[in-house]
Amino acid sequence: MKKFNRRIFMGAVLGLALLGFAGFRGCFTNWQAKREAAKEQELRFLKKVALPLRFKLLERDKGMLRVETRFYALTADDIDKDGMEALFSSQTPIAVQEFLLEGEELFIDFLKYEEPQGVFAHRVYWVFPYRLFTDRIAPDKGAVIAGLYGQDGFPGIYRDFKLSGDAQRNLARYYQEAQTYGGLDNGALKKIITGNAIHDMQNTARFKAGRWYDAAVHIQTGSVEFIAE
Repeated sequence: MKKFNRRIFMGAVLGLALLGFAGFRGCFTNWQAKREAAKEQELRFLKKVALPLRFKLLERDKGMLRVETRFYALTADDIDKDGMEALFSSQTPIAVQEFLLEGEELFIDFLKYEEPQGVFAHRVYWVFPYRLFTDRIAPDKGAVIAGLYGQDGFPGIYRDFKLSGDAQRNLARYYQEAQTYGGLDNGALKKIITGNAIHDMQNTARFKAGRWYDAAVHIQTGSVEFIAE
């Protein structure tokens, strides 16, 4: 009788162990699936192109430039030059601002921040349109545009990325620093990207009046590409 009871007991223990293993295996498989899904989601996120700024040189006359800037919370999976107009027309700008600047050549500065390792599995950069200046207005005397696209302390140009946790807090902090940037590097700021480099990409000496230019930000590299329409 004792041997029989012992067998029952051992069978019950073994059954519970098998059930526990099956449950653990199920949880582990579920965790793996969620992890792979998160990786795929992050890779899709990294391939996104942000389209935060569109501007047009309205007029170049008598040593003055009249410029219209528009800020958007737009993203795209890739850059389709033929579809830009329709894409921008699909959304109301966060802000529209016109500037009258002394000079013949227009330049735009961007501030590039690097996200710390661990927040994302891959390297991520946040780039903020920062200021306008010209061949007659020095950068430190230029028109700061970073504050134009804020929404409750957050950069509205990146609202569609649906961030949370550390990434959301860091991005808000970088944006606050970008608005008050005075030449000091806090460690996260990696580079100031100046718009005159874009002139070389366009193979032209100047931005042409009456033409829209779209700034495309690649967050995986932090590079800025200007697309002339």
